[in-house]
Amino acid sequence: MILQAKNLRKSYAPKGRERIEILKGVSLSVRENEILCVVGASGSGKTTLLNILGTLDEADDGELWFKSEVVFANKKFQLKPDAIAKFRNQRIGFVFQFHHLLEDFTALENAAMPRFILTGDFKQAKEKAEELLVAVGLKDRLHHLPSELSGGEAQRVAVARALVNSPDVVLADEPSGNLDSKNSDKLYELISALSRERGATFVIVTHNARYAELASRTFEMKDGLLEQIR
Repeated sequence: MILQAKNLRKSYAPKGRERIEILKGVSLSVRENEILCVVGASGSGKTTLLNILGTLDEADDGELWFKSEVVFANKKFQLKPDAIAKFRNQRIGFVFQFHHLLEDFTALENAAMPRFILTGDFKQAKEKAEELLVAVGLKDRLHHLPSELSGGEAQRVAVARALVNSPDVVLADEPSGNLDSKNSDKLYELISALSRERGATFVIVTHNARYAELASRTFEMKDGLLEQIR
């Protein structure tokens, strides 16, 4: 297994309201080279789960393992903050609903940035980013700014950026939520091809159940618990 979550719990206490339990003991194992999909209604806790899996947030309890390494246990991260940041950059790729590209940088520079941060070698980072941008169909858009790209193109840059460090797993939170149906279909076809051809592992969170058809396994988040439905 690449990633294992064991009995994750998370709750919030909105100001002036009772504490709300979002995750009530969620366990999940992610296998190498698979597309795993988590569906569920808005507000069901899907994004909360993804943030914890991606080390962007701490759980209240439970454990998180990457391969044989314990990342979270005993109600805290097992690495120091700078080590967690490095771990996240090297081992995890992220694709969000909005592409979050840097507006003053080209598609190539945006896609190369995580690798440059990791290695300090911008030439090598751009070579890897260019390879990926060509693979996602953006050969002719390398030097365009985000404002010069369509929504679908910008999200493909975000996918290339997520893969540039060859992470163990890519976590995608409603990656097509800001796209029309045509570009949404193209994006999920791309994710399927990347998983098949490059051995990339994806965990995709979405409220749209039809995209679960691409997944090797599908889970539903409901009432704070995770249940496999396919």
